[in-house]
Amino acid sequence: MAGEGTITHQGVAIPGLDMSLYARRRQHHLTLPHPINKLPPELLAYIFISVSEIDPPTTHGDDDQHSVSSASSASSAGTPEGFNLGWIVVTQICGFWRTVAVCHPRLWVDISPALTWSWAQVFLQRSRAVNLHIVRNVRIGAPEVLDIAAHIKHIAELDITACPPLLSLWNEDETDIDDLSFDFLKRPAPCLRKLALREGAGIIWCNYVVFHNLLAGDAPCLREVTLHVHMIPWDSRIFQNLTSLEIVLPEAMSYIEYVERLTDAELRILPPTLTQLVTIFAACASTLEVCKLDLGVLLLVDSQECNVEGLIHLEHLTTFDICMLPTNFAMLFDCIEVAPTAKFGVTLWGARNDNDYLAILPGLKRHVARNSSASNPFTALLVDIHAECTQLEVIFQTDSEAGEEIFIRMQYSENVEGPEGAKIIEWLNSFFATIPLETITRLCFPIKKMPGQWDSFNGFPYLSAVHVLNVF
Repeated sequence: MAGEGTITHQGVAIPGLDMSLYARRRQHHLTLPHPINKLPPELLAYIFISVSEIDPPTTHGDDDQHSVSSASSASSAGTPEGFNLGWIVVTQICGFWRTVAVCHPRLWVDISPALTWSWAQVFLQRSRAVNLHIVRNVRIGAPEVLDIAAHIKHIAELDITACPPLLSLWNEDETDIDDLSFDFLKRPAPCLRKLALREGAGIIWCNYVVFHNLLAGDAPCLREVTLHVHMIPWDSRIFQNLTSLEIVLPEAMSYIEYVERLTDAELRILPPTLTQLVTIFAACASTLEVCKLDLGVLLLVDSQECNVEGLIHLEHLTTFDICMLPTNFAMLFDCIEVAPTAKFGVTLWGARNDNDYLAILPGLKRHVARNSSASNPFTALLVDIHAECTQLEVIFQTDSEAGEEIFIRMQYSENVEGPEGAKIIEWLNSFFATIPLETITRLCFPIKKMPGQWDSFNGFPYLSAVHVLNVF
């Protein structure tokens, strides 16, 4: 691989580094027995690892646009246009450095989207079964995904964003265009600790199949899961003993106009059943710390039945972020109990009838009551109304610097100046009469908003401890 340019580079780089080290030794009275090109391999590899963290490879072009024909040529053919080798240039300084770098597998475990796939293959070869961290933007169905699947037993962190396929690619590779899912991840992943699967812009979800067999349901070390996809394997055995779980359906599922156009068959496979959802929480009850769940405006399938007995206590949960219909939230909260110190955010999409928002009050009452008996109860209550999109926001806060709070955002479907305003007042009356507010000492309230709507409001008598009132 060493041409004239490489020799010149070596002739300048090594003496320059030695001079720099010599000056630093003189300045700080340090001793270094060897010049940098003759350091022990273990120390040199440690230096390379430090350099790799601060000087990663970068690219400014398409990931595969400038890739070279083979793995061996990728490591010796120089830098393609738009691609900066970063720390990898140490393999081109001299033969000793190259040998040290190539023989140290932990240098090659981080496969980022910046790498062309030819370089990614070099990393896969040189990592030699050391646990891998792979972040890729891939075209589902392309040969690259098969390489990833082949190394799944050595992957510790996998983060894939699926890009829409190119027709020319499908024709060239004779790939089955009907199977555009993440179904290529079928094998067990014994080392996998972190999994993130996302769909990029332009993905047509109706071509996907449900990947029930994700990782063969066998990922015993898995602790963090992020799924931003249409098809969720709700029954998968990978959902157990997790510390972090994030399931977010695509934004289109938050628009009732879009969801109303879905067929009955589609509405049966997109959302979970209540039992499936509660089963996931039960399997993670002793470990789950962070959870985000966004089901949009989809109704739970067979939502009236839950075959999991008893209340699921999520005592280790520190952050819980939920976006769903109020009826779904009410049913879920009849089955689970969140730690009173958790930071808790709820976005409830437009109710289908006037009773839906009232249904959330019993679960909310139970949670606030638990918090009131905790060491750091809620002391502040902020209520706000946004007329533009007709939102009611209710925020509980504590005096803790950690910022524990309950944030409830409710979306209304009509203009707040009309009959919808009366519905908000009715809900607030029920809220103040139901929720224990004895610990609230500070209240921020939008009494000046919706003028003429407050004649029927009677919530203030339930706030006996309030001594700071901010009316806006």
